[in-house]
Amino acid sequence: MAALGAPMFNETQVLEIRTAYAGGETAPSLSRRFGSSVPTILKIARGQSYKAIGGPIVSTCKRIGHLNHKTQITSADVIQIRDARSKGVKCKVLANTNGVHASNISDAENGKMGQTG
Repeated sequence: MAALGAPMFNETQVLEIRTAYAGGETAPSLSRRFGSSVPTILKIARGQSYKAIGGPIVSTCKRIGHLNHKTQITSADVIQIRDARSKGVKCKVLANTNGVHASNISDAENGKMGQTG
């Protein structure tokens, strides 16, 4: 167990997380692999923590989606949101993690976004 205030991950692990996430591995998969929470993995992958360490940084504002050029939630995010909600993760936690309003999380969960055709 790491001492209070000590980093959970070393530089090699942070680079591995960032590289894997940028390459398409999901945050839940990485959280299982590294024994950490999804929000912690996302903060690392998005450069919100371990800022002094390099590697590929995935933007928190992805701006992907053919129906809305301002969308911040991708189809992959919708899948992760639905999975997390089925496991009891609160909308507010997911909203903070994804950088959106809680109503967007509710919409994703209820099928009001994420359709690609």
